[in-house]
Amino acid sequence: MGRVVAASEFDGAISEILREFADEVDERMRADVRMAGEVAARTTKDLAGSVLGGTGKYAGGWTHDTDEGAHSVADTTHNTTQPSLTHLLEKGHMTRGGGGWVPGRRHIAEGAEAGFAELERRMR
Repeated sequence: MGRVVAASEFDGAISEILREFADEVDERMRADVRMAGEVAARTTKDLAGSVLGGTGKYAGGWTHDTDEGAHSVADTTHNTTQPSLTHLLEKGHMTRGGGGWVPGRRHIAEGAEAGFAELERRMR
């Protein structure tokens, strides 16, 4: 458990311990971000199916990608099958003839909120 070091090696031992700790925290954080992205994508997919009706191409197209750099990690939830519909369905749009308005149906924002909540829970 413990380790005995000479006084002359003390600073090196402390540095090594801190590096190991930082690596462990970094690894856990990356895993937490990936899992939160998975929750966001799954929630958005489920809501797209239930809020918009059906489980067609749009609902089935939700996924997430994790981009990891040396000092960063980011997860993006997106629709791979019909990306041009996301804003229209979330925020609303004019009818095809232009005579009316189709209200938006909130599903992307709720998926993001679920992902953020999951990340906060895991990070605590």
